[in-house]
Amino acid sequence: AFPLAAKLGQSDPIYMPISRKFNEYNWIEVVNILDRPVGASINYYGRNGRLIESVDATFEPHSQLHFNAGGNLTEGETGYAVVVPREPYSLIAQSMGYLREPSTGSVTAVYGSQARRALPCLQSGSYNLYLTMQNWLLVANTTNDQIEATVHLTGPNLQSEKTLVLAPRESVYLPIHDLTQFGARPDTYGLISVT
Repeated sequence: AFPLAAKLGQSDPIYMPISRKFNEYNWIEVVNILDRPVGASINYYGRNGRLIESVDATFEPHSQLHFNAGGNLTEGETGYAVVVPREPYSLIAQSMGYLREPSTGSVTAVYGSQARRALPCLQSGSYNLYLTMQNWLLVANTTNDQIEATVHLTGPNLQSEKTLVLAPRESVYLPIHDLTQFGARPDTYGLISVT
């Protein structure tokens, strides 16, 4: 797992992708950075916005707990999880995916996504399609209302956008590497923004 040190704990709910799209093992790691116990709820939502499971947990001072997010999804399914801390500035989290060799169980690849607050403003990041990599972007509606979101890609000789309409709590997993959907070519990198 990747270290989560030197981060300010969150007071607001924090969101992260969960996936079994590639039959990976998906664990959520949640850390209490305070010197007192902290309670929280962890809610798992499927791609269609349906609440799959809700778990209450207590985190001892400076402790870390792991939750099997993949256990809430069927093979090929995606969604997101939200951690709702009950103390201000207390928790940080990430979602970790582990792909394994079926015959030996050896880990062949690992990826991680830090949890972040859902903000009603531009969210940005990057994509990298070198080394024949695939890049997937989860866009989630964390509200109880239908929303419209626009995904913008900017890269070498590329200006692309796609507008999505998402039902309450719905999410979509977008293949940024798919040339027909976004125009991003192999062996390029660039910027992604969602408004």
